[in-house]
Amino acid sequence: MKVQRVEEGDEVRRKVDCQGCGQPKIEGDTCDAETAPGKVCGWPQLEIHPTEDGRILIFLPLCPSTNDRQTAARMGRFSRLVLTEEARDYVASVGAQLKPLIVRAIEELGWKPITRWQGVELWTILPRTSADCHNYGKVLFDALEAGGVTWNDKYLMPDYRGLWHDTKIHCLIVKA
Repeated sequence: MKVQRVEEGDEVRRKVDCQGCGQPKIEGDTCDAETAPGKVCGWPQLEIHPTEDGRILIFLPLCPSTNDRQTAARMGRFSRLVLTEEARDYVASVGAQLKPLIVRAIEELGWKPITRWQGVELWTILPRTSADCHNYGKVLFDALEAGGVTWNDKYLMPDYRGLWHDTKIHCLIVKA
């Protein structure tokens, strides 16, 4: 997935390739690219849907892998690991876009943020068969915390329910 950082005032967003048609667009916006005469892609990057059991399904773009989330940085004589720019951008961008959706889920649906140990069901669609779905939890959970799904991501216990591979569509689906 090609990602480009876009700064709009104080807000940091990402320009990504649409998961539906592959055209570049701002993450979180519904794709308005024309795929055929009179046909619009319409693929959303971020969505929340209520479930019958009082939980919510959250559709998110694929985050950077845990393998790609840290890089070494020199601190005087020592070096330490820090988050990569891509991981920081994902957490900031997805967290900022998710926050108003979570507020709406709280107000309109009566959904409550996770404040104690709770399992979250995860479905992943990855771009390569060599990709490991377990490597996407760290950055994803940081973004869910930034978006208000939980106050502390230590309370999220992942329950991987499905894994698919597709070279054009890749995303994460979370049931919280």
